[in-house]
Amino acid sequence: MERVTAHPCCTLDPPLTLCNRPPMEEPELASTDQRSKRRSFPLPKAAPWLVTPYGKGEKFQSFYNICEPNNTSCRKFIPELKGKSAYQKNSHQGWLIILCDDDEFDYTPWNYGDCFLLNPLTMESIELPSFVYWYTLDGYCLSDCLLSSPPKSRTSTNVGGNGNSMVFMLFSRKDKPGEEILVFCYPGDKEWRTHKFSDISGVGNLRWMSYFKDKLYITLYGEKYLEIDIQHASEPVLSISKIDVSYNIKYDSIGGIFDSRVLTYYVESADEIFMIRKFFIIRGVYQDCVTNMVISKLDFLTMSCVEVTSLDDHVLFISSNTRLCCSAKELGLTRGCVYFTQPGEMILYKYDLEDKTIMLSQPCPDLPKPWFSPNWLMIPTTFWNADARRGGTESMPGSNSNR
Repeated sequence: MERVTAHPCCTLDPPLTLCNRPPMEEPELASTDQRSKRRSFPLPKAAPWLVTPYGKGEKFQSFYNICEPNNTSCRKFIPELKGKSAYQKNSHQGWLIILCDDDEFDYTPWNYGDCFLLNPLTMESIELPSFVYWYTLDGYCLSDCLLSSPPKSRTSTNVGGNGNSMVFMLFSRKDKPGEEILVFCYPGDKEWRTHKFSDISGVGNLRWMSYFKDKLYITLYGEKYLEIDIQHASEPVLSISKIDVSYNIKYDSIGGIFDSRVLTYYVESADEIFMIRKFFIIRGVYQDCVTNMVISKLDFLTMSCVEVTSLDDHVLFISSNTRLCCSAKELGLTRGCVYFTQPGEMILYKYDLEDKTIMLSQPCPDLPKPWFSPNWLMIPTTFWNADARRGGTESMPGSNSNR
């Protein structure tokens, strides 16, 4: 697969040179064996798969792995993904949070507002309570959701898990900061529990969640964070404190006369929380062009964000609903890179932190229309085990953990 390097601004001019691959046929469900294979995820890999939905109603999915030597992809028909949103972060250790979040979509046999956890390795699913009540509250939208740790498997004793695993959803409204709602439950619960933050002064504009070293962190506007310690019981208790983390990092504005905007992503590894600020142009001929990235880590000793010039062995993957951190050595990739996608594009971007360049490629140029924005999806070969984590055993291929 050939790449075009562009700096400081990535464009498709000159046109991309694409790898030549024979066109792939549409998935056909001609036999029971074919149907079974196409309805299951591809084999586990150390690196995440780039999944691009395509076809009417997002019926099919194209899976592409950046570590494949021949740049091959495979096409699937997985009903559990059809037309749904899938969320995944490092704390999930491979599990997906699947949401039926389109009120105009026919999700049969599921319903609008249904959600569940899905293990892409075993295809085990765990039903969660419907989230439709909060999703349809006037003025509210889903800001973020995460799984604190893998749940205990209900079908196999070979897959580890944590009885304290919890699912969190954060609902907020732009017109009234401070009225955010945190919705949470244990996997298998029949009802959600809720928490509002009216008891903490100065809380508003809650945005993103990270789960790090057994604590939930929620970002606020102005580099403030909520640190939430959960006391697990039949009725869990949340102990919430507000912390200030200073951000004094200076950066050059790239884009000249063009207006720019920044999007922020948080990616947790075993030992760090990275903050990625992605700068892009918001209008004109270079609209949505990414011009720069500034990466820092949260230092809880000095209570500050510290800019990093090297990611060491880490390689990061971000897309609309996915935040993942892997080991570059295990994947055989260049260390210190961020792989990301853009809404409404099929392009795969690679940002190199050390030389400040952005490279781009188009992994699946022959994908039938309509296609939809791709998302990263990790299918690890093993899953998290609470005892192994405390004993110093690495839990998931590519996680670069020192557990």
